[in-house]
Amino acid sequence: MKHATRRRRSGSTTLRFCVVVAAFCLMILVLWWSRKGAAPEPLGAARAAEREAILSEVRRAESDLVTYDLIHAEAGIHRIPVDRAMEAVV
Repeated sequence: MKHATRRRRSGSTTLRFCVVVAAFCLMILVLWWSRKGAAPEPLGAARAAEREAILSEVRRAESDLVTYDLIHAEAGIHRIPVDRAMEAVV
């Protein structure tokens, strides 16, 4: 009787081990699949040119914040740097 009980436990242990290994493999497969789908497209020449244009526009807008300029001569509207404007207001 003890011998038959040991075989059942051994079969049960083997089955549990196989289930754990299968679950681990399934988890690895799901993670690999989800990572593969989330990868960004490679940066092509057209996209690089678009990003360069956007960057130059941002830099141009930033330069407006730190330079002096005459906006409208007749109305007397001038652009001054943000730091200078904050000092003038305070």
